[in-house]
Amino acid sequence: MENFAKNFFQSTEASFLIKELCIHTGDTGGEEGRPTFFWSLSAVFSKKSKINLEINYGIHYLCHMKTQKEKNQAAKKAEKLLDTKVIVKSVTPTIISYDTLRDEFTSNLRFKPAFGVQGLGLNPNLKNHLEILLKVLDKNKSALEELENATLSFLVAAITENPPVYIARTKDIKTDIEYFIAKTFIPIKGGKKKEIKVYLGKASEYDNDTKHNMAKVVGKRLLIKALKEKSDY
Repeated sequence: MENFAKNFFQSTEASFLIKELCIHTGDTGGEEGRPTFFWSLSAVFSKKSKINLEINYGIHYLCHMKTQKEKNQAAKKAEKLLDTKVIVKSVTPTIISYDTLRDEFTSNLRFKPAFGVQGLGLNPNLKNHLEILLKVLDKNKSALEELENATLSFLVAAITENPPVYIARTKDIKTDIEYFIAKTFIPIKGGKKKEIKVYLGKASEYDNDTKHNMAKVVGKRLLIKALKEKSDY
């Protein structure tokens, strides 16, 4: 089934704006609330005569599931059926940083139990433990910085290939015309994020709808291009 979908898009050269194939597996009817799982691909024919493929794994609900637990259970079932990863909610891996860790245990320490019942401060015993901890941090500073750099490199590479896309509107104060921009965020050193945004055109070109599918597709294509061209992060 999955190979069929891949071969379909690899062999398709027709000129089209959007063509989507959804392969349904599992239940397609029955009791209320029963989910249908799908594996979908969207192919977009660009102005430069190149086909841009976007692969999405997801879950389509015949009746919307209300709880996160239900969604997670459905995702696990879909993973078994499709033999692939189905992600209900994206979770960014923890970025371990020497600077942020040291701040957490010094100027930004907010761990209430450490400050005693009256909140007066660390007692001699805890100060001793903290001193040991900070010495370990300092001893491994180089390794922690190397780990942070490697983690950031992985995350940026992943986002460059498949960036989350957020569509926002902006207005030209001179003409009062609304425009759409697509943006995404990449993590940088120090626990911060950098915004990357691209111009999509007039909002009217996308029916003034920030959830318009074409806005998402075009936004992703332009963001990937912008991310590949930038190197100052």
